[in-house]
Amino acid sequence: MTLQRILYLENDPAVRGITAMILESLNGLTLETCDSLMDLARKVKSFRPDVILLDSLLPGMESVETLVDLCDIDAEDGTPLIIVAATERCGDSDHWQHIGAQGVIPKPFDPFTLAESLRTVCHGVSCGSSTSLRAV
Repeated sequence: MTLQRILYLENDPAVRGITAMILESLNGLTLETCDSLMDLARKVKSFRPDVILLDSLLPGMESVETLVDLCDIDAEDGTPLIIVAATERCGDSDHWQHIGAQGVIPKPFDPFTLAESLRTVCHGVSCGSSTSLRAV
C-alpha cells in the first residue's frame, strides 16, 4: 500500500496545523484535516484517503461511537483507521482493535518519526515500543 493521502480528524486547530506541517512540508504527503465527524463524513468519499487518523478524544463524542460511525462511513473500501491517543490510552490495543483500528500512535507524537509510524502501521508492522506506534 502506498501512503500518500491522509485524512485526519482532530478538533484542536494547533495540532492540525502542526500535523500538516510535519506530514506535508517535511514528508511530502497530502493531508486533509477535519474538525468534526460530520466534516469527515463529507470529505471521506471525495478525498479518498489511503489512511484515516482519528483523535481518540473528541468533545461530545466517545471514541467508540466515533470509530463505529467512521467504520460505517468507510466500510466499503477498507481504508485503515489509526487512532491518535494520549500516551496513557495507547495500551488498550484490544479495545482499539475491537472497534476497528489498525494501530495507535501516541500523542504527543514525535514529529521526526510520524510519517514512518503511519507507513509502519499501514504495512501491518508493529514498532513494539510504548513510545512509538503500536499496531493492534
